[in-house]
Amino acid sequence: MALFDSFASDYDSFFATKLGKAILLAEASATMKAIRPQKDLECLDAGCGTGIFTSLLAKSGMRVTGIDESTRMLDTASKKPELASTRLVNGKLTALPFENMSFDRVFCSFALEFVDDQEQAAKEIWRVLRPNGIAVVAVLNPDSPWAKTREGVEVYKTAKYLTFSKLKDLLPGLASISTCVHFLPADSCCFGTKETWGNTRGSRKGAAIVASFRKAVQK
Repeated sequence: MALFDSFASDYDSFFATKLGKAILLAEASATMKAIRPQKDLECLDAGCGTGIFTSLLAKSGMRVTGIDESTRMLDTASKKPELASTRLVNGKLTALPFENMSFDRVFCSFALEFVDDQEQAAKEIWRVLRPNGIAVVAVLNPDSPWAKTREGVEVYKTAKYLTFSKLKDLLPGLASISTCVHFLPADSCCFGTKETWGNTRGSRKGAAIVASFRKAVQK
C-alpha cells in the first residue's frame, strides 16, 4: 500500500474548511506564479495525489499529465469532472515512465518529503523537463511554526524534510525560492493580510517553500 492510500477518501475535506481554503489560495498563488503557465504547454504534475493542484494546472490551459504512486489517490482524482480529459498515471517519482524531455513544465508539490531517494527523484524531474522548461518544487518548511503541528502525526514520521539550502542543491538552474502561507495554524481570520505582509517582508517562516528551476538550452 502506498503511504497516502489510507488518506484518499477524505484528503480533500480539509481544503473545504476556512483555514484549508486560505492555505490552498496562498499555495496556489505562489506555485502558479513560479510555474508561469502558458496555454498548450505540456505539464507534468509529479505526485499529483487527488488532483488538487492538477486541476489548477489544467484550468490554466496547459496539457497536464498527473502521476502518483497511490492508486487510491488517483482514483479520487479521476472522479473530478475538471480532470476528465487529464491523463493520470500510476508510477513512482524515482522512475518516471516518460521519455527524456517530454514536458515544458514539471510541478512537484509536497511529495519529495515522502520519497526515500530524493536525489533520484530530482534527476527524473530534470530528465523529463525540456530545455528552457521550468520545474517547480514545493515542500513543507521544517523551519515554520507549522512544523510543530506535524509532530507525532504518523504520516510525517518518515518524512525527509528539505530546507532552503537542500532545495538549492537539489536541481541546477535555480530561478527563485521563497515561502508562502505566512499566517499561523491557530489564526482564524485576516489570512490575506498576513499572507501579503509575509510576502512583502520576504519571510522564510512560511509553511511551504516554493522553488523554481529553469533548464538551460544546451548549446
